[in-house]
Formats: sequence, structure tokens, C-alpha cells
Amino acid sequence: MRAPGEQDLVAWARPFFKDRRKFTELADPLLQGHYPMQELYQALDVAAMCLHEQAATRPLIGDVATTLAHLASQTYDPNAPN
Repeated sequence: MRAPGEQDLVAWARPFFKDRRKFTELADPLLQGHYPMQELYQALDVAAMCLHEQAATRPLIGDVATTLAHLASQTYDPNAPN
């Protein structure tokens, strides 16, 4: 349902990785900004590692799954100080 230039998720997301100020544009808009920034940065670090040009430098999928499961298990208190 995306425009032709937005159908390839990797091609669409790659430019956002060049500027940390644009990282929030990679978050699900349904979250409406209600997520911990530190965990967003960590998830995007994992995603960036998965996008390495050389397959040998990409993390193993098991490591990715473990890391993302750990991030997903973290509790988020929107009222807690950053």
C-alpha cells in the first residue's frame, strides 16, 4: 500500500540511519512517540548491523532475536525521567 519508492523497507529506511535526528521517523507512528528513546536507539543499532553490505559482518539471526526479545521485555514508564 506504499508508494513505489517506499515498498522496499531497507531502501526506504537506509537514509534515516544517516541522521540521528531522523531516527524517530523509523518508529511505528501508532506509538505516537510513547516509547523510550534509549531502546529505540538500541533497536536501530541492531537494524543497522543487519544492513551491512558484507554478509559476514551481519549478526547471527539468533543474536538479533535475543537482543530484540530483551528490548521488548523492558518496561516503559512514560512518566519516568529520561
